Amino acid sequence: MKNIKIVIVLLFCLLYSTGAIWSYIERTSDKKTQPATLAEAEDNVLRDPSDWRALENLGKLLWKDGSRRKALKAFQLAADANPRASYSQIVLGDHAEKQENYNDAMYHYEFVLQQRPEPRSITKILESIEKTVAGRRALREAIRNKPNWANSFFRPEDDYVLARRAKYLGEEKENDWGCQTITPIVHALMQREWRAEAEAVFYNQCQRSLTKSPIVDMNFTRVGGEDDPIVGWRRIPTGDVLISQREKGFVFSNRAPAPRPILTQPINLNAGRYTINFSDEELFAATVSCGSLTAKAPQPFRANPVTVPARACRDLALIVWLDANAVDAKLNNISISKTE
Repeated sequence: MKNIKIVIVLLFCLLYSTGAIWSYIERTSDKKTQPATLAEAEDNVLRDPSDWRALENLGKLLWKDGSRRKALKAFQLAADANPRASYSQIVLGDHAEKQENYNDAMYHYEFVLQQRPEPRSITKILESIEKTVAGRRALREAIRNKPNWANSFFRPEDDYVLARRAKYLGEEKENDWGCQTITPIVHALMQREWRAEAEAVFYNQCQRSLTKSPIVDMNFTRVGGEDDPIVGWRRIPTGDVLISQREKGFVFSNRAPAPRPILTQPINLNAGRYTINFSDEELFAATVSCGSLTAKAPQPFRANPVTVPARACRDLALIVWLDANAVDAKLNNISISKTE
């Protein structure tokens, strides 16, 4: 039995140990003395609290051995010696979270998030703490300090994760994150053309409406303004269309022999049919589609006003089109109304 224990300890050391544990094993082997037991290795490592790798590996060995309290102590010493010891910080954070000490959990998680501020790591680390109201409160307080990972948190790559965060940020009991704090997720929602979710989050956190009409900037005054407006028109890049600002507004020219989409914005409409009208200009047309990337040019093009169907979809978008070979066409005004 004693020999079996020695073999197990040596295997653990070969797999996991560095620093003081391995040095101790080597020294005792050279002297042809009894190989170290786990307790002896533990005692040796704890004599040098600056060797965080040895402490972290000791924690892994103790955890596997079932000595959870001693393992946590080793992980804490490793984190104290080097706050960037990610494995130790994750274990300590997870333990604190299971004890419902969410502020302590976030304290440990943040050391890891600062090193890995990319969206996927953030989602993996915070997935559990996001599930409870108390956990989200601790998360909210951490984000209020404007850490380097906050923007990535609000702009996840996964649509499901974005929708989940938008859902709880739009609930009344979660209305104290702060208007400025949630701006990045409103941007992310609008970029995906999820206007309903964006409006719900903005209203809940800012206590005012994101928009006051179905179409933002009906007079096209900010077409060439902000590169990334939170609401309003976004240019659709195409090499065929030229845009320039004149004294009385923006004018567009289309060098292509076919109509081109030029502007889009998310729109929040109930399913049904709507009439869209451009004032004083027949070189433009509009469509409504589920996502601007799936839009097709209206047929016939020059019908003004035009009646369009709106489907029930999350990413409903309004798209403005410019006719083929149009030169210096100016957008003046657009309106939309439910068709009776």
